[in-house]
Amino acid sequence: MSVTKLFVGNLPETVRKGDLTALFEKEGQVVECDVVKDYGFVHYATEEEAHSAVENLNGFLFCGSKLRVEVSKSRVRPKPGMGGKGECFRCGREGHW
Repeated sequence: MSVTKLFVGNLPETVRKGDLTALFEKEGQVVECDVVKDYGFVHYATEEEAHSAVENLNGFLFCGSKLRVEVSKSRVRPKPGMGGKGECFRCGREGHW
């Protein structure tokens, strides 16, 4: 599985999705970008582009903040109730319905 999702930390409060996309597009084709408060995620089309962004933008001063850019450690989780039998259809946990 290729690594194309990056975590971007220490974002200034004023940064919007378009701002982050514009910065990261300098390293390659951004296929998805999300901003959540003071952090965000950027997805690239290729693994090479993602690694280039980590190398060139980690520690980059952006709108007065030093960015933290690294390969995301988060995994895609299945939706609740989409697992095996015995799981709650609302929360995905076992032991109750």
